[in-house]
Amino acid sequence: MAGIMSMWQVSLAMSEKHGDQTMAYFITRETIETIKLSSFDGPAEGLTTLYYDADGGSGSTTAVASSHFRVEINIVSDKLGVNGSDGSVRPSDDALRDVTITVYRISGNYELNKTSTYLARSGV
Repeated sequence: MAGIMSMWQVSLAMSEKHGDQTMAYFITRETIETIKLSSFDGPAEGLTTLYYDADGGSGSTTAVASSHFRVEINIVSDKLGVNGSDGSVRPSDDALRDVTITVYRISGNYELNKTSTYLARSGV
């Protein structure tokens, strides 16, 4: 009986990990596509952290009790310029923006998925 319970626990843990990896992939792809559809200057430079529940819902900047995944979005431009109208710093017109999305499971703090892409004003 103990052997059966042990096998069941291992099976359950494998199913949960597979489900987490599947959801992490979904969150990563959705985040990449959202960034690609925004304007070139739209995504903020630097690191942004979002929190999602186990079903991939929320996307909040604050962790809550139901948060299951932590998503780190890091955007780095190779060239920055200054907006002439308000003096804000923004990517230069000829910049190449490196976007990296990493999804972690909060419990255990381990990486589930990592994806990178590039953004260029006129496409890559």
